[in-house]
Amino acid sequence: MEDMDNVLEDIPELIVRKLNYSKCALFLADKSRRKLLNRASYGFESDNMRAIHRYSIKLRQNNFLSDVFKYQHPQVVNHLDEIRQSISEQELSFLRQVNAEKFAVCPIVFKQNGVGLLLADTPVPPRELHQSDINMLMAVVPQIGIVIDQYFEKIDEMHIRIEKRLKGIPVASRYKDMRSTADKITQTPIDSLVTFFNVLKYSFGVDPNISKYLEK
Repeated sequence: MEDMDNVLEDIPELIVRKLNYSKCALFLADKSRRKLLNRASYGFESDNMRAIHRYSIKLRQNNFLSDVFKYQHPQVVNHLDEIRQSISEQELSFLRQVNAEKFAVCPIVFKQNGVGLLLADTPVPPRELHQSDINMLMAVVPQIGIVIDQYFEKIDEMHIRIEKRLKGIPVASRYKDMRSTADKITQTPIDSLVTFFNVLKYSFGVDPNISKYLEK
């Protein structure tokens, strides 16, 4: 189970380390699809981390972050004043609380369905964000969608296997059997995502044809 939990935690860290941002947060839709909840973050200070964990993006409201998810339209923000007309007071307070400065927000989509949001904040070294930054992140997002889908598939598979195996097993022996079942299916696809990051970054930096294509 620990390895599976680490899958989601690895994603923001990869964005920070591979794409040179100072911090990143991953929000995923809950089962009711009424809100997005923070599932993993990296690079934030402890006080900011607590604020992120408590915050939820209400999808029934038409606000800046919820609209990025619902309409699958990524956004780049260099100054909060740029989005003052489309952002709620709650969102504005949240972004200020976590010291979001120059950030990109991208919808995570798998098979045309929204899965979550990725917020990448403050490039390193600090600079203005441009459309090319959105293009880079949106090239990565489909791979993240695949990783997340496989992550939840493994959890579902584990629950089904455990439920089947627990039938007829004495209560005292159940925990050991659950751990054995979980450990057999916790290999994650995160390594493939790491490889994709490396290839993508190389392509953007070296191959002008690929860079030009992704900037369209």
